[in-house]
Amino acid sequence: MAANADRYNCITEEAINFVQNYRDKYEIDDMMVSFSGGKDSTVTSHIVNRALGTNKVLHIFGDTTLEFPYTLEYRKRFNKKMSYW
Repeated sequence: MAANADRYNCITEEAINFVQNYRDKYEIDDMMVSFSGGKDSTVTSHIVNRALGTNKVLHIFGDTTLEFPYTLEYRKRFNKKMSYW
């Protein structure tokens, strides 16, 4: 991890700055994160929450009925940590 720390920090800052550019254009109530329960949407949620300084951004989970049971279990645990869905 130490070997990639600089690159990780660079792309994380880039993502955070990208999200922060929308703070002045939109209200928190107008923003959302599409949340599938996978690693990519989990990271996206973390970046959005970090960039905006709140976990009150709406998360949308589209239950396709094809999700693995572990995904649904994770979503429930994740939901308990979020204050706004």
